[in-house]
Amino acid sequence: MLTNGNPGGVARQINGRSHLLSEQCALALALAFFNSPFPGLQILDVALFANNLASALVEKTTFLDDVQVKKLKGVLGGTN
Repeated sequence: MLTNGNPGGVARQINGRSHLLSEQCALALALAFFNSPFPGLQILDVALFANNLASALVEKTTFLDDVQVKKLKGVLGGTN
């Protein structure tokens, strides 16, 4: 989903989809609404590097080299 962030604009994030935030804006306000008393949240860095997925698979998915993937896995507690 792309949005230009006009004042008063609304953007809806679909459950299970990854989304990225741009740091280029000067001011932003975010309100979060959940449809469950136990909403889930998954941080992309943690999802990719704090796990036991094979480093070769993560390398192909992220286009990072072996050294960088292993460094990130080491920092975030991943194995393999």
